[in-house]
Amino acid sequence: MFENPVTEQTITATLREARRVARSGIAITMITVGEDTAGFALTMTRTANGRLIHLPVDQLGSFVVHDVARGTIRTIR
Repeated sequence: MFENPVTEQTITATLREARRVARSGIAITMITVGEDTAGFALTMTRTANGRLIHLPVDQLGSFVVHDVARGTIRTIR
């Protein structure tokens, strides 16, 4: 269940599911815009051994890719 603002219960359940799908071999890629969600999204993609594409609002012409599986961070313009 989604609630705004997000509850601790929702965060816990989401991260539990991320761990479950990672064990199944499923990679999660998340795309975020703005600063509000970047922290959770990075936690989620680390938990799931996935990829985060973060688009800061003031830099929508480029984006940063946190590839947790490969251990790399790069900016694409």
